[in-house]
Amino acid sequence: MNIAVIGAGVAGLAAAHDLALAGHDVTLYEAAGEPGGLASGFRDPNWDWPLERFYHHWFQSDNDVLGLINEIGASNKVFFPRPITAMWHQGQAHPFDSPVAVLRYPGLSWPAKFRFGLAGLYLRFTGQWQVLERITVEEWATRWMGPEAYRRLWQPMLISKFGDYYRQVNMAWFWARIYKRSPRLGYFEGGFQGFVDVLVAQAVRHGAALRLRTPVKAITPDPDSGIVVHAGEELHACLILVETRRSFIHPGVPPLVDAYDHGDPHVGQLMGGDVVERAVTPVVVMPDEGHHGELHATTDDVATLDCAHVRPGVREPRKARQENRTTPRPRGCGPGPHRGTSPWRPGRIPRAAPSAC
Repeated sequence: MNIAVIGAGVAGLAAAHDLALAGHDVTLYEAAGEPGGLASGFRDPNWDWPLERFYHHWFQSDNDVLGLINEIGASNKVFFPRPITAMWHQGQAHPFDSPVAVLRYPGLSWPAKFRFGLAGLYLRFTGQWQVLERITVEEWATRWMGPEAYRRLWQPMLISKFGDYYRQVNMAWFWARIYKRSPRLGYFEGGFQGFVDVLVAQAVRHGAALRLRTPVKAITPDPDSGIVVHAGEELHACLILVETRRSFIHPGVPPLVDAYDHGDPHVGQLMGGDVVERAVTPVVVMPDEGHHGELHATTDDVATLDCAHVRPGVREPRKARQENRTTPRPRGCGPGPHRGTSPWRPGRIPRAAPSAC
């Protein structure tokens, strides 16, 4: 099957790697001059390592991405130092990375510490993130952690990260930060750009084609191949997987514009953490079987391919994906979209099968 992936961030690269490994013909489009998306870096000639454009790290519980790193043979390049997490209060840094440190923190009253502790324990141990998608961080934290803890701890951090959008941040995003957190934070030798470079090399080695500085300007239906991707040259594909933000979608691609603007509210960025709306999933574009000559955009995950487009013969991915078994399933066909920090982990990777595509 010919598959186009739009966006060479970590999500798009991981998707291209897995799909190429399963035997599909994959072309990866990236408008920028370098891969990596939000995880890409820049460097000075005098630096040993690149520096990320945006701060990143992994938790020790991020099993999916760590499993991917192991699969591409780069586990020896990941290390987990233990930093000191601190709060700045009245001109001084105070540790804030353990229950004892929280109790000693002078910036909260004892009643506020008590409410903060109980709410933190709930977030740490509950796996029921679905109900949290219905509320914002501001609403939930103010009610359950209390106005004092929210105003003094979380509101300043939300404003610094999301700016004017801080009131819209979804509570499921905040839950993932607490639920997944580990005392040690992971990093990659050579920075996250080093990780991206290794992932690119492995995806290309398995047959994926990377097109940098190549924005997709239009997609149109084709009666023979299914979809034509217009990006300088034409590519005939059976399916498109979109791993980018709405603001990056070219107006000449109406199926994607419609999916983002009027479709499923889950549409958005798959990885990176800066998700303001609901939990998110990639957009899949395929020919509309009910309306010949038209395209259909969906957010039901690439596992939809198992039902609609791929003959039997699938690969069971790494065991790390088992942690997502509780994720809701769309229309009974493979696991649903994965929340949290996973860059790309569909429940099953469909193997290529002989077909018109």
